[in-house]
Amino acid sequence: IRQGEDGDNFYIVDEGECEVYVSKGSETRLVSTLRQGNYFGELALMYNCPRAATVRAVRDGLLFGLGQEVFQHILRSSAHDRRAQYDTFLQRVPILRGLTKEERGKIADVMVQKSYKDGEYIITQGDERADTFFILFEGDAVSTKSYAPGTPPVEVLHYSKGDYFGEIALLNNIPRCANVIAKGECKVVSIDRRSFTRLLGTLPSRTYL
Repeated sequence: IRQGEDGDNFYIVDEGECEVYVSKGSETRLVSTLRQGNYFGELALMYNCPRAATVRAVRDGLLFGLGQEVFQHILRSSAHDRRAQYDTFLQRVPILRGLTKEERGKIADVMVQKSYKDGEYIITQGDERADTFFILFEGDAVSTKSYAPGTPPVEVLHYSKGDYFGEIALLNNIPRCANVIAKGECKVVSIDRRSFTRLLGTLPSRTYL
């Protein structure tokens, strides 16, 4: 698919490898690599808008495709309940309070929920596979950071319901700058890099994560 073109299919990678590129002005950058089980092309079909990125095959492979009508029929069967579940929560997230109901709905459509146990790492400092933005859905978490090689990490921030993290690595295309660890059992909702760039790429960021 090519950025700017109309969308007519949703794709799932069954074999091979693809790269995702986003162009802005004269700059084109690689934002993601897709392998077996990954998917793309959903945003243009969901919101009836032009393609937000270009996807190129870098190895021979096999894709499965769904046409727009079939894809939208599947979405409609579950989208209403999903949006209702998350809308009240997103209204309480301070950084998202200025969004419209439609904008919150678009975020709800792409969020993935995951649970973590006490002491489990949600984000690990130095991880170069930084492709996800997180919002704490239930429970608490803490951020720790090592300021020099070989030194123990120190706690720098406490997170509670509605707090977000992970945006620094996505906005600046750098490895994770700190750890985020579950404090007790917690749940987070996450947004992948492509959706984050399209829907939340103008969020204000912090310097220590």
